[in-house]
Amino acid sequence: MDRTDTLRIFTQQILTIWTIESVFYGCYTVLFGIAVSIFLPRQKLPIRAPRLYLWALFTLFVLSTIVTTADIVGNTLEFYETFELDGISKSMTTQDMEILDKKLAFVTKIGYLLANIVGDSILLHRCYVVWISSWPIIITPMIISIISNCIGFAAMILTIVISIGDLQTSQALSLAGHAEKMLFAFMSMNVINNVLLTGLIGKGIQGKETLPANRDSSWLSNPKSVSGDDPGGSPTLIIVQVGLGVSINSVNDSLSSFRITSE
Repeated sequence: MDRTDTLRIFTQQILTIWTIESVFYGCYTVLFGIAVSIFLPRQKLPIRAPRLYLWALFTLFVLSTIVTTADIVGNTLEFYETFELDGISKSMTTQDMEILDKKLAFVTKIGYLLANIVGDSILLHRCYVVWISSWPIIITPMIISIISNCIGFAAMILTIVISIGDLQTSQALSLAGHAEKMLFAFMSMNVINNVLLTGLIGKGIQGKETLPANRDSSWLSNPKSVSGDDPGGSPTLIIVQVGLGVSINSVNDSLSSFRITSE
């Protein structure tokens, strides 16, 4: 395979990555807009929706924006380097490009980790509420979440050591290998835990909600089916649930209000 074919394949891969990231981010932006439009007006209604959810909603969106931007810029730097172009600005040297690429890679990883911690907190809280404070139900996903995020944090530490430490090539490669394995474990456990938590939340809602008004919102009972593996997708859909009143608390409040009115 000559250089032209190699560059052509590389360009196709970069364009594919950019397209996928843009589509997922576009879908998440639409979901964020829907969540805000639904959740903000409902803050005036007597629904037990903590304001923490609203802060989490904006935090997840900011982190997702930072991660997506950093990843796209990092891929652009790789594109420039592969085609042996000058820096993205005339004042940038090859060394500057390498340093910037490492910083962007670190920002991407730490941003995903922070978004995952925020997302796990929202999912764990909703699972706890839906299952009426049942610790036996929530203890397993909580342990998985703590372990996975600790592994992710440890991988970040290794990444920092590799980036700023004065290491020999063999040491750097060894640590990089360990960091990649840890990141893979972190991502795998995160996917499993997201499926487990959203499944438990959906099962809890479907098994206990009876109001006809909520039957048309069945797609919200399984956020994982429409959110993919984005760390902000499932929590954002959970927040939409809260904003719409698709929760055990809102059902109980509605029934109580109905009884009082009837009496």
